[in-house]
Order: sequence, then structure tokens, then C-alpha cells
Amino acid sequence: MVLEWEPVYDLYYGATYGKLEDVDGSRIRTATFRLKRFYSPAESPRIWKKVQIHLAPRYSCKEFCEMALLFLNVRMSTEDHKKYGASLWFETMWKMYEFVEMGKNWGEDLPILFATLAYHNPDFMDWRPMYDSIFTRIIRAMGLCIREGKIVVGDGTGSSSLDGFAKFVSSTIGGPYSCQKHLDRMMKLIEPFMHPANESDHTATVLLFFQNLLREFAARYEEERVKKHRRKVAKEFYLNNNDIRLFVMSILQSLLYSLYSKDGKSYDLPAKLVMILAALEPGRVFPKFLEQQFLDADIKAVRNE
Repeated sequence: MVLEWEPVYDLYYGATYGKLEDVDGSRIRTATFRLKRFYSPAESPRIWKKVQIHLAPRYSCKEFCEMALLFLNVRMSTEDHKKYGASLWFETMWKMYEFVEMGKNWGEDLPILFATLAYHNPDFMDWRPMYDSIFTRIIRAMGLCIREGKIVVGDGTGSSSLDGFAKFVSSTIGGPYSCQKHLDRMMKLIEPFMHPANESDHTATVLLFFQNLLREFAARYEEERVKKHRRKVAKEFYLNNNDIRLFVMSILQSLLYSLYSKDGKSYDLPAKLVMILAALEPGRVFPKFLEQQFLDADIKAVRNE
């Protein structure tokens, strides 16, 4: 089924930014977003041309990003993307993302746009030049930042983007453009903050990121290895056993630390996340878990002497 996009575009814009007072734009936003999958890929250049009008000074950046996110169809073949899809709009959208300040609501959905493109069309482009920027923003969104060579706690600005960030990281693990090295570096930075002695407001935010990340990774694992209808991408972009092992080991220690945090003791999220890792790599997770349990028992025994 193919739908005309212009009537929906005019309706949503009029209700949200125009003078159409009879319709509440916030009430039709979700439906508007879901309808874009029914627009013809060949219409993408016309949609993009209309969206670009909102780059003019008389409009706000929020208007531009909102209309782009709601009407640019990302679910198309890589061939179509190269003809009249992301090849037209990606560079501009990335520049907007680099321009937007953390905490600006109109920029927080952009990671989801990039993640969707990376997941469904991993062969469209090489994401490696963008990883430094994206992972820096992930660290800041979790309430962590680096200043003058020292790691300090930040304010968690942009934490509402964590869902999109998690999807992006999960989508770019493995394959020829893997983000695994950047994930390893980030986890080395995070580990000290997850130690119970350093627990603070950032702990719950980091756990939220882990929860989103493992949810997305498990869904990808299922789509590539369990479901009857597998992910429709080249096999070189599927997770292999080494990809899974590296992913699990990179985040395991931080999650083991979280078991001893006050938050970890008050609810069972950290334990559930460790169990997900154990399901993926039991031969590596259980020995590490038991090692830490024995170490903890020895420390308690020494203290009681």
C-alpha cells in the first residue's frame, strides 16, 4: 500500500506549528511517524525538498528536525537510499546533530534516526568517522565527562537520548565497521564509576543505558540466530561468536560492580542484566561472577576476624 504524504505533512505542520487550531499536533504525532513507511521511496527527494524549506532563518531548528524525523523514510533498500534516500539528507542531518547542544529536545531523536539506518542498511556507509562524536555524547548523557584529562561526573544532560544511543551501539557491533573498540574504551572509562565506592546519581543512569543496550542486543541476536525470518542484511554484518564474546566481556565487570551498589540491592535490574550476559556467554560470565563472589566472601571474612 502506498499513501500520499503531502496531506499528512500539511495536516501535521498546520496542527503543530501553524494556525490549525482544531487538531492537536501532539495527538497525531505517533500516527504521523508510523505512516511514513507507506510513502513511496521515489517520493523521498520531494519530501526532502519540502523539509529543507525549514532550514531558512524564519523557521526554528526544532521545526526542521521534527518534520525530517517524521517524514523521511529510513526503511528502504540500500540501493534506494543511494538513489533518493539517505544519500540526499544524511550529510545535512549529521551536521545538524553536531550543531545541536546536548539537552535540546529537538535533537534527542536524531540518534534513533541514525541507529535505524545503521541497523537496516549497514552497508550504506562506513560509520567509523562518526564514532568519536557519538560515544562522547553517550558518556555525557550518562552523567560522565572528561575534563583536562580527568574523568568527572557530569550533569546527565541529554539522558533521554540513551535509548537511541543504545540502539545505535547495538546496531554497529560486528561487521567491517564495528564500533567494538570504541565500546571497549568507553567501558574502561565507566568501570571505576560503577564501583560501589563511587556510587552516585550517575549509577542509575548508566544502568538505564545498560538495560537499553542489552535489550537491543538481545533483540538483534534473536533476529539473526533464532527467528525463522532472519535479518535481511549481508551475512558479513551478522554477529559472529567473537563479536558476542567481545561485547559481553566489555560490559561484564561494570555490571558485576553494580550488583553491590545500593540501587543494585534495592531492585533486581543488575542481576537480570548479568543473567542476560550469562545466557549469551555462560562459559565466561559464570566463572567471573563466582570469582567476584568468592573475593567478596574473603573480604568479609577478613573484616570479621
